Amino acid sequence: IQMIWESSLSTEPNNDGSVRERYSYGPQNSDMLNPGKLVSLTDTGTDTDIDDKRSWDEGGKGVVVVNLTYQGFKDDDIIASGENVNAQLGTQSDPGQTNYAAVPNGLSGNANSNSGAGAVVEGGKPGTKIEDIRPSGVVAVGDGATGSVGTAPPPPCGTRLRC
Repeated sequence: IQMIWESSLSTEPNNDGSVRERYSYGPQNSDMLNPGKLVSLTDTGTDTDIDDKRSWDEGGKGVVVVNLTYQGFKDDDIIASGENVNAQLGTQSDPGQTNYAAVPNGLSGNANSNSGAGAVVEGGKPGTKIEDIRPSGVVAVGDGATGSVGTAPPPPCGTRLRC
């Protein structure tokens, strides 16, 4: 499991080398004056999704990569947490309740892509705080605002949750 700060996170590769799961988050709308909600953007073809996928394909060049497997995280736990966060945040056409803010404060119910990725990590190993695994000297605006994201039980089946 790897986390690329300022981007997204991904589970270990399948036998063919492809990534099992990748989680990318960002604003519902491309208009930064009206960004809407924080949503899952994985496999949407948006600029965020394309940039995040490129970071993975290039091995994290130019960004900080943290191997979470060495810190006791398990793929299945990250996948379950990622599905929970995705259900909480929703999609561009069916967003959740978390407002997007480029620079969230963590107190007013808003969050950004780093908050979303951080929530997946924290949910993947309860008791973990993103600040505890962030490398020294790395500044990732919003990754500490995970309290606004993915901490409630997922919505019921048939809404945004795949069952």
